[in-house]
Amino acid sequence: MKDKEFKSLIEICDRVLLDKEASIVTVSIPWLHILNEHPNSLPKYSELFNKSSFNELKWKLKYSLVRILGFLRLIKFKRYNPLKFKSKSTVIVSHLLNERQISSKDDFYFGNLHQDLTEEGVSSLMILLNHTIKGATEINAEFNTNQSGKSVLSNYLGFKTEWKIWKTLENESAKFVSLAKQKQNDFERRFYFQCAYYTMSPPSFTALRFYTELKEIFKMTTPAKVISTFEGHSWERMVYLAAREANPNVICFGYHHTLMFQRQHSAKRILGKKYDPNYILTAGDITASYFQSSAIAKNCEVLSVGIHRRKSYSNSISVDTLSKKKNYCLVTPDGIISEILFMFDFAVKSALLNPDINFILRLHPLISSEELVEKYPRYGQLPENVSFSTYSLENDFERSRWIFYRASSTAIYAVIEGLRPFYLAKKDEMSIDTLFELDSWKKILCSEDEVKQFFESDLKKSIPEIVSELKEAFDFCNNYFLPLKRQLFFNLLK
Repeated sequence: MKDKEFKSLIEICDRVLLDKEASIVTVSIPWLHILNEHPNSLPKYSELFNKSSFNELKWKLKYSLVRILGFLRLIKFKRYNPLKFKSKSTVIVSHLLNERQISSKDDFYFGNLHQDLTEEGVSSLMILLNHTIKGATEINAEFNTNQSGKSVLSNYLGFKTEWKIWKTLENESAKFVSLAKQKQNDFERRFYFQCAYYTMSPPSFTALRFYTELKEIFKMTTPAKVISTFEGHSWERMVYLAAREANPNVICFGYHHTLMFQRQHSAKRILGKKYDPNYILTAGDITASYFQSSAIAKNCEVLSVGIHRRKSYSNSISVDTLSKKKNYCLVTPDGIISEILFMFDFAVKSALLNPDINFILRLHPLISSEELVEKYPRYGQLPENVSFSTYSLENDFERSRWIFYRASSTAIYAVIEGLRPFYLAKKDEMSIDTLFELDSWKKILCSEDEVKQFFESDLKKSIPEIVSELKEAFDFCNNYFLPLKRQLFFNLLK
């Protein structure tokens, strides 16, 4: 997708979301919330800008199928047993990413905040979105056994409630079909047809299901404060709406725990006081500054509170640290297969042109080297100077001098450890550069042939020269993710 197309997509989605006729159902539709320009966010919009790939007959067949499948999902031979809760001062909404987290005391996003509040006598509840295949009833039984004060949301609310959600989405979808038929402009016609289709897709059901169940939980608990992760998803806005419908005086916090891209959008966009958090908390000063200069800062107070995964703050990078580095280049793609293939192929070609440099292929935790090699056998026969990482990230940082990156937050931590970052650019692509605001220290590579000159240039420099060149980038990245300001975070939610 080109930049011009991205801007037109944002414009039309926001027009629908901010229209005076927009309902709760409209705002709940994930497809209308454009997160950013990351390749993982955009494939579902590709048919909008490709006339040849969009066919109305094909669309009608897909649309009929998604409606039928949505209806069939209502028919489950099981009952929904809603959980019962007492009044709570604070409710934390987070994520259960895998089954290992069921027995873990710490939360991936909020660390031990839940336990800290409990130990201080603040009644709190942690509600988790279930991303595992394990059923909510079984998980909640384990949580109760461990007396953890945690619960996961259900993926089924009983036939009557599920039917109501289906019918609500069906009506909203029919509205978009009607609008599509009225449009003379080809792009708008395709847009509203696609909007109708994605309104009936599983993510839309999920967002309304979260809203429905959370609203009942908030009615029982009547919390004074509610906090959720905040990346720009529709379900996050449903959290704040559900909380306010249960208690109009509730204070809502959105915790932005990750990096931001140059074209980050939905998290920075105002949707109105019903849907916007009162506070946006960030993992560091850099992302706080991005929010403070955006539209949503008019409705929210932005505070940098840090993140529990950043254990310490580095005052400087030392000559001694850089002196220990070897001629290694770390390669760190996201967990998206297209990104892995592009970056690893780029690294292998670079390795063949630079036999004196060792390349370390580091996979995202979601994918193993065995799985990758099985599916793509070419990675089972790598050049001698290319290998998969078998060490910790810290160890890879310690021995590496350079890093190939694109959209990974690993690049930020790598700069703090003294690595020079090389952004791998694709032709005719919107940049997804993690370090888009950084003008110094990093290099942009458009082809494998450019790599050798940069390696050779660095190897000719003295360590003090490199330290001096690194300083500006180091200071920037050092403030991107900060150690958790525990007391500030804690006091806000007490």
